[in-house]
Amino acid sequence: MSNLDGILEAIFIASVVATFLLNTDRVLKAIELCKECLITFANKALEKENKSFKSVYISICTTIFDGYVLLNDLSSAIECGRELLVFVHECGERAEEGRVAADLGRLYYQQSNYKEAKELYKKALRIKIETGHRQGEAVCYNSLGTLCRCVGEYGMAEKYYKKALVIFRENGDRKGEATCYAGLGNVFDFLSEYGKAEEYQKKALLISKEIGDRSGEAACYGSLGTVYISLGEYGKAEEYLKKELVIRKEIGHSKGEVACYGNLGNMYRHLGESVKTEECHKKALEICKEIGA
Repeated sequence: MSNLDGILEAIFIASVVATFLLNTDRVLKAIELCKECLITFANKALEKENKSFKSVYISICTTIFDGYVLLNDLSSAIECGRELLVFVHECGERAEEGRVAADLGRLYYQQSNYKEAKELYKKALRIKIETGHRQGEAVCYNSLGTLCRCVGEYGMAEKYYKKALVIFRENGDRKGEATCYAGLGNVFDFLSEYGKAEEYQKKALLISKEIGDRSGEAACYGSLGTVYISLGEYGKAEEYLKKELVIRKEIGHSKGEVACYGNLGNMYRHLGESVKTEECHKKALEICKEIGA
């Protein structure tokens, strides 16, 4: 074994250890170990065309990228992801390039940088289609649907959601199917087409119940509640929002509780029930203080 082969083997072992550290919630230690590996790479005359080098380098950079995501350090994650995207492109690793582009798009979306997010989602989509990754293609369509919905491009959002829906059905992905129905329901809610909004949210709700997705079920109850508020059907709205609230508490989703109390408060305000309105808004405020929101 040559000296360089020995170095590569040692770095490979370190990358495996770093992945283990990442998966056992020792994120900072994983990032630190990977950065030490990168320093070794920089200090040694390693042949970058070497297939083993490429594989290990990608693994290390991916671990750092994933670590920053887990730490919610979006700026560092984006910086690392950008460098990784360039490297995998230069290496001709198309599948990996598609994965990184999609992950970066999601980070830009979280930062509300919708222009960058859309470009990266579209890049990822092209690669998923090229490489025949149908599930990845559906995820990209769904992400683009959500992004377009956020920026008011409702026609495009509907188009992307429906494309994702076809593929999720083909693949038997029930959760993906429910996500698309819920997305379509939200689109039609924004368009004030409440009949369609109710129809799609009920489809999403049915699937969420069937697969035991409590978070998805809660989201559907909340969406249906806001639809019924818009329709002036306050009895139904209260029923669904309270069902949402029960699940949010059950699964410990504090931010969801805040939104639910806010919607209930607004509904009671419409009904002129000032005491209930105040109670709901106070509860929402208390939770915000508890979680530092």
